Amino acid sequence: MTVINLFGEGIRYHICRVPIDEFHIMEKYRLQHSLDWEHVIFDLELMSSWGYSNLDNFHMIHSGNGWLINEKNFLEIRRKGKKRRKIKSLELISNSNLFNLYNLDEDRSDLDFEKGSVVFAIVQIETGLVFKYQLDKQNFSLNDFTFCKNYQPLSLSLQENWITNIKYLGKDLINSMQDTLIRSNRVYLIKD
Repeated sequence: MTVINLFGEGIRYHICRVPIDEFHIMEKYRLQHSLDWEHVIFDLELMSSWGYSNLDNFHMIHSGNGWLINEKNFLEIRRKGKKRRKIKSLELISNSNLFNLYNLDEDRSDLDFEKGSVVFAIVQIETGLVFKYQLDKQNFSLNDFTFCKNYQPLSLSLQENWITNIKYLGKDLINSMQDTLIRSNRVYLIKD
């Protein structure tokens, strides 16, 4: 059994849509009280007064999570409980080589911006064990893996890169565990 752990900072996100007239009510309140969007969206009592008792009341366009690519994060490969390899996340997208060392597949999805609505992202930054994958193989090549990168509509707004999943021989690996703490909440308006 081989275990692949992705440690460090992660991102959990929900892309939501609200009608523009409701957005204007929220925006007016936010400006009158000199609040940032986080204080408005995460104030459940306030949001409840507008008919949004929890995040599920928003029209969700897309939700997901990922492992941020930064100087702190690392991937660890273990076999039979022993650490076999450690890869820093920045190595996955390193441009210092003549060719990519690892297979990357970037999500180039587009958002459907409906007229009369506003799209925003609720983002949580987490720390810990972001993903844990198990593979019933003892011997394999890292060339057999594809690292799935980003959700483009959000990554462009955040100016961040992250890994959303890992594929082995073209098949999605199943995340078997997460153990993270939420460090911060953010809200971003997404422009079309």
